[in-house]
Amino acid sequence: MTENGAWIRAWCAFGSVSGLPMGDFLRLIRETGGPEEAADAPYATHLKILGAKGADALRRARDENVFEATRAWLERCPDAHVWTVLDEDFPVRFLHAERSPLCLFVRGNRRLLSGTVLLVAGDGADEETLYNTAEFSRSVLEAGYVPSYANRSPLEKVGIRAIISSPSSLAVVWTQGAPDRIAGSDLPLCTQLLQKGGLFVGFRPPGFDGDKTDDETFYLDVAAGADALLVPGCARNSFVREVAAEMTRWGRDVFAVPGSIHAPSSKGPHLLIRQGAKLVESVRDLTEELPVKTFRIEKEFV
Repeated sequence: MTENGAWIRAWCAFGSVSGLPMGDFLRLIRETGGPEEAADAPYATHLKILGAKGADALRRARDENVFEATRAWLERCPDAHVWTVLDEDFPVRFLHAERSPLCLFVRGNRRLLSGTVLLVAGDGADEETLYNTAEFSRSVLEAGYVPSYANRSPLEKVGIRAIISSPSSLAVVWTQGAPDRIAGSDLPLCTQLLQKGGLFVGFRPPGFDGDKTDDETFYLDVAAGADALLVPGCARNSFVREVAAEMTRWGRDVFAVPGSIHAPSSKGPHLLIRQGAKLVESVRDLTEELPVKTFRIEKEFV
């Protein structure tokens, strides 16, 4: 196996494991000499540094099918990349939230995550909420923000399609699995977003078919990669409220769009506003509170 292959194999293993404390992982890298050596270290070394749970999880994560799928994905897609926590440009937001993946599996323009990332999330599906989602998605993009979506609810899919209908699609779409899963389920969406400068981010390597997280956990992982949260609509008891609470704890802004008092999807935003979220009726309300960071786009994405 070449060094490059050993590197891919190591990060496939690390990317398949959930819950390894960052401090323990970095100690493992430091004491063994690098990611390849850390992945190949004896079980006793993993046990000493990661504990029994971490050592067992890492041993189970050595999946040859995942390695082959990831290597094929990297060879097939010139815009594919394994983005590791050891890279200098890895998004520091994750570390500040103390909820960092060890690596990400991305396709497209990863410089987008150096801009001001605004997570647009919710579970409302009434006509007014979906209209507001589309309008805000287009307007925040025009204002210079980088809209971010989990691509799970109808609301988020409406936001993504509104972005794709814009002249540029400088947005981030997240998936619990790898970006190849999105491409397989919605190839036109993937192709259009990538052609217009967007970014797909997966938390797991291609070929991974292991644990599935619940909605709240997945959205918390996505939220850790955002500067702020915008909620166009959600139910009163939605998991989005827990995401908003955690982002507030991290010191990040939460914005909510008010709606009709008769609409169930307005109950969540109204409650968030009463709990301290900032009411927004237009993109101007956002720009007054959340500065837009400039970032450079590589030539191939212009």
